[in-house]
Amino acid sequence: MVSEDLELKEELFDKLYDWASKDALSETMQCYSNGPDTILPACEGEWSDPDGQDLAPIKDATHMLEIVLSLNYVYKLYFADYQPEDERHKVIKGWFESFYHRIKPAEDFFFGNFAGFYFPNIAIQHSQNKNYISMVKNMVKGLDEWTFADGSMKNRTTRGNRALWYHHSAIGEAFIIMEIARTANVEIPTNLEKKLLKAVELFHDAYLDHSVIEPWAKEAHNSQASNGHQEFGNSLLDGVSTLSAWFNIFQMRYPEHRTAKWLNQELTSKSESLKIAGTTGVTLGCIHQALVDSSPEGLAKKEAERIKAASELSIFKLDGETFNLTLDKVDFIETGSFKLERSEKYLQPYQLHKGFINGNLKTRGDSNKKFDFRTLVYKYAYTEEQKLVINVDNRQMNHLRMHRKPLRKKCGFGLMDEWGWLSFISKTNDVKNAMNQQCHYDYFKQANDKQAWELFQAVLGSTDSILDYLETNVEP
Repeated sequence: MVSEDLELKEELFDKLYDWASKDALSETMQCYSNGPDTILPACEGEWSDPDGQDLAPIKDATHMLEIVLSLNYVYKLYFADYQPEDERHKVIKGWFESFYHRIKPAEDFFFGNFAGFYFPNIAIQHSQNKNYISMVKNMVKGLDEWTFADGSMKNRTTRGNRALWYHHSAIGEAFIIMEIARTANVEIPTNLEKKLLKAVELFHDAYLDHSVIEPWAKEAHNSQASNGHQEFGNSLLDGVSTLSAWFNIFQMRYPEHRTAKWLNQELTSKSESLKIAGTTGVTLGCIHQALVDSSPEGLAKKEAERIKAASELSIFKLDGETFNLTLDKVDFIETGSFKLERSEKYLQPYQLHKGFINGNLKTRGDSNKKFDFRTLVYKYAYTEEQKLVINVDNRQMNHLRMHRKPLRKKCGFGLMDEWGWLSFISKTNDVKNAMNQQCHYDYFKQANDKQAWELFQAVLGSTDSILDYLETNVEP
């Protein structure tokens, strides 16, 4: 048993029993079988429409299995030894086993569907104390054959406008396979590891520049044409949850690799890779990150990074565990009433006091110097940081907006996303965020754009003043 919170443990266990006793999800149309017809006739025909707009019941069946299987993995790890004599275990186990006949046998390898259904078949064999080593060997062999020397992944990197996403998901499955192989003491071909490093580098470069993946994406396998643009779904790696454990696995296995260092810069403690694992149920990203962070080497490295950062951050002063902004303060003076932004389509739980504000930014050192400041803003929630987020997609913020792409290229997406939201931090315990804010400061200082540089300094210096205004005048 992992959790020490017995009340929570009981609540979750009983919820699982509730689902099982009601035979939840069992009415979902069955599309897969462990018999001769692995895909039932009524579910064939996926991608009969070249643009993928056809209705496909097999998608529902796959998603249903993902839910059930991930719960099964969680149950086996966290609940199998919880009150072992409790009769509810029989009901829960019976419910899981009722779906086993809906799982395809692990035969020909392919990316997607739990690595060609190898993951659930290996898990079932393991739970029944049956030998599964041959399955792992076949899975590794398949991965080797489906990963190419140029870093591309078969039928994934060629997926048109979604090539970057499918390439990422294939890497995600690949690194889970590698961890399973290591655990099972199955030999990993030397060339496979080299090819996967190449695949990771391809993702890294294509994430920053979509044109990098275009030579493969233009094939448009089971997809729409990309035309040089990838629909990845999230501009911030923190928000990627599907098969994202590889972000953390890779950092543990290859800490000195350029992509590992980039991931370390881009990801924060709020990363979805640490919290969500739809395919495996168990958050492998969190486990691998914990192994890194808790090791003597990890603890020493973390402390060294803090000390090094403190010496290099010219705009912050380290006070205990907190980095405090040291720039001259700037005051926000209201010149017009604010307007709340409460559209359900755009309002997110982390956006506090969101609204359009109108005013001037006045420097305390020069009372004659002021900046017109009218834009949509909010305070970022769920953090001990003092973080102001502003939208630069308007005329008043044009001097900042023009620098979006080069700013992201230099400093990453951590404080500047693709939708025009730019963050300003005056206080943080997160050394990476402090370093990212310093990177923004250095970028504008060196950008040879006096108007953008002065406006950036004014907004950063007024972060506390604007946040105080929002907390006092704008409802949460």
